[in-house]
Amino acid sequence: MAQLAQFSSLEALTNMSSSISGFIKNQSANQMFNGSALIGKRIPVANTPALLTEGGKIDAEVDLPQGADGITISVIDSQGREVTKMAAGAQQAGTMRFSWGGLDDAGNPLAPGNYSFKADAVIDGKNAQVPVSTMTTVQSVIVNPDNTVSLEVDGGKTILMSQITRITG
Repeated sequence: MAQLAQFSSLEALTNMSSSISGFIKNQSANQMFNGSALIGKRIPVANTPALLTEGGKIDAEVDLPQGADGITISVIDSQGREVTKMAAGAQQAGTMRFSWGGLDDAGNPLAPGNYSFKADAVIDGKNAQVPVSTMTTVQSVIVNPDNTVSLEVDGGKTILMSQITRITG
């Protein structure tokens, strides 16, 4: 009788394990489906170079949870050279969005290519470097071995779907 009870318990555990595995697989499929709706959408990704196209612009943002007394944004080309700077006055707490139109300090258009940004802010009287997120396009969706979902964006970088803070058309 005791063996029969053990077999019954083992069968119940096996069925429960199968049910949980099926649920996890179904959740992954749902996340993949939800992620696929983001393909072609633009999301901010921290510390990622962005592609400047001929006559184009690059949209980016800086999160300033405490605001800033002032902020300077440097534009860096693919060789690591600073090509221009943009200064902004005092900023309230929140996200500061900006666009760079691909021009150097003299107003001359720069060559198409990858550019990155560096932001230096004065916060509570102290200089601090703050991350810049560039708007980049979602290219594909990946289900990771741990069943989390990542998005691959322009340039091949991946970001966990759970880290997305904003989506634009």
